[in-house]
Amino acid sequence: PLPLLHAISLSRIGALGVHLPEHLRHGSIAASFELSASLPTSKPLYLDVPLDHFAVKGPSWRLKYYVNATQFTAGGVLLVTMPSEGATRGCPSGELAQALRAASVCSQHRYFGDSVPLGDSSTRAFTKYLSVEQNLADVAALIRHARSQLFPAATAVVVQGGSYAGASSAWMRRTYPKLVDAAIAQSPPVTAVYDFARYDVSNLVALSSPDSRCAQAQARVGA
Repeated sequence: PLPLLHAISLSRIGALGVHLPEHLRHGSIAASFELSASLPTSKPLYLDVPLDHFAVKGPSWRLKYYVNATQFTAGGVLLVTMPSEGATRGCPSGELAQALRAASVCSQHRYFGDSVPLGDSSTRAFTKYLSVEQNLADVAALIRHARSQLFPAATAVVVQGGSYAGASSAWMRRTYPKLVDAAIAQSPPVTAVYDFARYDVSNLVALSSPDSRCAQAQARVGA
């Protein structure tokens, strides 16, 4: 609820460079907490990566990412914010980046925002190319590029994120231990569960707390 968010000061969280859900990072809610200011205006960069990292050959697509080097100094690290389920419009560089003297890199998840590989948003494309493994491989390719071409002086790689991006951070460290030195995983649902009905139940309980009609409306929409 918004009063609680006021109590913990979202503007402070934004300054830390901590990952926030997509609906809190942009728009009117972000503006009300002065979060948009934590995302400096910068032009996106692009890296050609394989559409299928695990195929012998195939087409490539342009991975969209942002760089913020305002806190980077000699001996600093590469701080990679894992992409989430929404558009990426910039790259924060707050107190975490300052503490790590980090160059911050933020990419946009394939098939979210305007990142639609080959312009194909069909169910077939989602089924074949939209997966955790492909996302991790995208970020791995970006890290290799950033370390070799952008920040060769970086002494280590730290990945971070919250919720799904937090789980991706943990999976990134586990899958690519020679590439990623540390992961900061905030509230990560690291155990994937199919047909996770309890998640829907918890949402209905939360929606019922202000007014049971909210939960009833949600149930009708999701039926």
